Amino acid sequence: MALQQRTDFCELDFFDRYAIMKTFENQIIDLEKVKKLQQLFVDHFKKNDFVLISDRRHQYEIDLNVYKGSKIPSTLKGFAIVSNTPSERERALKEQTLFDNSFAFFESLEDAVHWANAFFRY
Repeated sequence: MALQQRTDFCELDFFDRYAIMKTFENQIIDLEKVKKLQQLFVDHFKKNDFVLISDRRHQYEIDLNVYKGSKIPSTLKGFAIVSNTPSERERALKEQTLFDNSFAFFESLEDAVHWANAFFRY
């Protein structure tokens, strides 16, 4: 069972080792919003490693500076983007170059969840 949290810019479903983020239409994900997300991640995952799935069914912008420096939690070990639009795939390729850990692109949420569930299996 997921724990659901809602902010003014997204909805998050938290599970044991991953979270699914659904950003609302026409938002801009900037450093201020990422700071809010970081706190939610710390509150839920504590110091445990986790995977983030970004369900990108809505159009929104991302300030790519959110990937620089210490903006990304060290416990975020995998990042999955879910979309079936070519423009989102192009943006994901840019994001991938800025993220140091595992990064994946999926066309279905089900595939991304399967990847997230398998991520920490040894």
